[in-house]
Amino acid sequence: MTGLGPPLLMLSSFTLLTVQHYGGLALKIKNIATAFAALVVPGVLAAQSLPGPNLCTFYEHFDYKGKSVSLHAGHVLAANSGTSVSKAFAGGKRFDAPEWGSTMSSLKLSKNCQAVVSNGKPNGKEGGEVTITTDLPKFDGNYNDKVSFVGCSCK
Repeated sequence: MTGLGPPLLMLSSFTLLTVQHYGGLALKIKNIATAFAALVVPGVLAAQSLPGPNLCTFYEHFDYKGKSVSLHAGHVLAANSGTSVSKAFAGGKRFDAPEWGSTMSSLKLSKNCQAVVSNGKPNGKEGGEVTITTDLPKFDGNYNDKVSFVGCSCK
């Protein structure tokens, strides 16, 4: 936390705590215990916090629990460097993160965002590539812990 300055705590209209450091970093926190953890360990967020604007947030476990990773609009996360991704994300920022391919189980979307999720199989009976337009607390058996890539797009 060197050079960030003292944190500020304030209540928003949604009764979420906002922890903001000088330099523009802002985190929305649901309870005091998590706010304290965020002050002690930077980057700690409540598992069920609302995604920020133009984000698709993927969670390690069902019901938005466990670790999470958020993608901005136009970004894609691939389970390995050899994974080919949807043409819809050509030119977008790509992140290779093999640790996430076998751990994604739920998804929260910002307003006006959608996610593309692929299990790397041809489209059909076992899944393939699907577009999700609403929060999804549980990936089905074709996608739960079997993701080859995910992408985020927002209007």
